[in-house]
Amino acid sequence: MTLTDTCREAPARTLRPLAAVLSSLAVALTATRVSAVALPWFVLVTTGSATLTGLVAFCEMAPYVLVKALTGPLVDRVGSRVVCWTADALSAAAAGLVPLCHALGILHFWLLLPLVAVIGAVRGPGDLARDVMVPEAAERGGVPLERATGLAGVVEQLAATVGPAAGGALVAVVGPLPALVVNAACFALGSLAIVLLPPRGDRAGRGARRHGAGLPAPAGRGVRVPAR
Repeated sequence: MTLTDTCREAPARTLRPLAAVLSSLAVALTATRVSAVALPWFVLVTTGSATLTGLVAFCEMAPYVLVKALTGPLVDRVGSRVVCWTADALSAAAAGLVPLCHALGILHFWLLLPLVAVIGAVRGPGDLARDVMVPEAAERGGVPLERATGLAGVVEQLAATVGPAAGGALVAVVGPLPALVVNAACFALGSLAIVLLPPRGDRAGRGARRHGAGLPAPAGRGVRVPAR
């Protein structure tokens, strides 16, 4: 009696999803650090008030911490990729509105505070979604999880070091408003990296693993035993 074995073809592995996630992580975290320097400096230069400067910093960080703590179910339901690129796109729009409204002469302090709060609020779920995407991208690329998380940690530390230095240099050379334009461009690049080079789909991937992780189609026909 002869048994006919069927082998499921192994999925293709590619490093592009992990590269996309790490690139998005690098530019988004750098933009966050630049924003942490440029926004308070802009308020201090325009108002001369340390109190208002501290209030702006608070309006950015408080929504960040609060929303990030509460949006885990949203990321799981909607999908980390969608949340990530949407958050980066909203951050880019809100950051770009600050210099635009100032150039139009309509940037009052009561308008600046909501814009800053939006930047902080959408950064929370965006960073959380990026953290979720690292293991998925590593799995698709066949990269060990500890190596992928190590690379993500290196990127975070580099952004934490380079970002404030870049923000300070931009503010010193071109001023806080052009620095905010660069900040918005970095958020846009982070969103674009996820859109153009996405890892495996979140919801579709989970559904495939949950429902289609069984036997391949040919195996459904059973074991063929040739008649003698």
